[in-house]
Amino acid sequence: MLTLVGQKEQERLTGLAACLMEQTPNLVSVWANFGEPVYGIYGDKWIKLAGADKLPDNIGDARLRVSPGSFTQINAAQARLLYECVQRYADLNGKETVVDAYCGVGSIALHLARKARAVIGIEEYPPAAADAAANAELSGFGNCRFVTGRVEEALPRLVTEGRAVQVAVVDPPRAGCAAAALKALAELHPKRIIYVSCDPATLARDARLLTELGYAVREAQPLDMFPHTGAVEAIVLLEQKQ
Repeated sequence: MLTLVGQKEQERLTGLAACLMEQTPNLVSVWANFGEPVYGIYGDKWIKLAGADKLPDNIGDARLRVSPGSFTQINAAQARLLYECVQRYADLNGKETVVDAYCGVGSIALHLARKARAVIGIEEYPPAAADAAANAELSGFGNCRFVTGRVEEALPRLVTEGRAVQVAVVDPPRAGCAAAALKALAELHPKRIIYVSCDPATLARDARLLTELGYAVREAQPLDMFPHTGAVEAIVLLEQKQ
């Protein structure tokens, strides 16, 4: 799936899209995005120039259909290793309620759903949250619920509801988690927090705050998601201090 991001519509893009589809056999679709940035670099206007509405992507148990602008890992081989590590750290026995914050199209949520009692996903970008709900249905998991909203606003509502959460996963963008989100997460008292990070600096910052909130780092696994670059993905397991 190719997305062209610009400030205004241009008629010649349709011809460009047709040419790209013809010359690139594995290209599923071409989209154009316009307007002032609303979510990251993306504006609020989407135009399909050619191809399918969704990008199909199957990773392990998860059958995914991804809208343009929605987040998913693009390195499928390494993503599978990432999800396996998250599953191992979660150590589920079928009785846990899991929170998956910054869940994107539900990739991690669906990998945990098979062994969890329930999974609650939180995602700010509405199309991605809709993708996550549709992907749960497509994958046959009826124990997943997805909430559209900012994590720092949705987690306090779970606290207010008195929701019991045993395991939490956070997979934030490069900027890391808002301090309010981490404080609300700690108030849910999950036994284990699994932090998936694409930036070591914000990971260190947030891990330090979580240690101040009653958690201890038990294990960390780096992952080379983008070979030949300086980027480092990491999965960190934190557990409640005794």
